[in-house]
Amino acid sequence: MDKKICLRTLDEFEAFEPNWDSYDALPFKKEYLDFIRSFIEELREDIPQPFIAPINDGTVQLEWDVNNKHLELEITKTKKIMWLKDKNINLKTEKIFTNEKYETGTIDCEDIEKINELIDWGMGE
Repeated sequence: MDKKICLRTLDEFEAFEPNWDSYDALPFKKEYLDFIRSFIEELREDIPQPFIAPINDGTVQLEWDVNNKHLELEITKTKKIMWLKDKNINLKTEKIFTNEKYETGTIDCEDIEKINELIDWGMGE
């Protein structure tokens, strides 16, 4: 993962004005983005580049699509991670191959062991 790319993306979010999505989206607070920058610096470098999505409540979500698996880590303003993992995704069409349900949960941002476990699941074959 190239952390500089992630940090540049966050720099772009810092410039977003209120209503940046034309649906009353909130702007990104510098304190929150500084926390996300620190969070990204703590991530391992041996993982694929995440897509960093802006969320209209002024938060961000990191997403990976690898080996027919989809992993989302949405980082809340209260320093929690709402995660979603789904497998058997056709990465070209984003269609689910089976009727298996996805899994979700919430963890603390300080729970590095669980974060690495989620990332390892997403990167596994």
